[in-house]
Amino acid sequence: MTTSDRSQYKQVLVGSLGSSPSVANAPLCIAQDAQRFLEVDVGITATTAATTYTLPVQRLDRPVNVKEVRILPGGALTFVSANYVTVNYGYTNDNSSSLTVMGSIATNNTAANGATGNWAAGTSIVVPPNSNVNSIIPSGSQTQITVTPSGVGVAIPAGTRFQMIVEEV
Repeated sequence: MTTSDRSQYKQVLVGSLGSSPSVANAPLCIAQDAQRFLEVDVGITATTAATTYTLPVQRLDRPVNVKEVRILPGGALTFVSANYVTVNYGYTNDNSSSLTVMGSIATNNTAANGATGNWAAGTSIVVPPNSNVNSIIPSGSQTQITVTPSGVGVAIPAGTRFQMIVEEV
């Protein structure tokens, strides 16, 4: 029977306290144990198309590295090039409403052209990081997702979730 990463992580800790079990993948075990899934839900009703939304995800008490951000659609959304929304993720310093944008994607074009394309429930969409921004969120920050319309925008389907995978540094 194979042991889980969590069990191996515990063995590593015991080893550091005097016993000496051999765990070849100890660094991986520790890194995986430090990963967290942060998530915010749009809710049971769709967003209003022409409205900007700020969705607080979590306040962090230690610095984290953003591994991945995904949109988990709760229903279908058809892209329209003239009326769309831009989904941003990032953080504030907890004393300011100014968002440091770490990544973004728009709903105004196909996925092949760098946008989300059409959404389908059950098919997640990666929100790519901005290439010129550090992926580390400092301690004491609040993570946020913003949804900003262009023109009249589009409504985000009810039940849509935005997920951030972070790792403690």
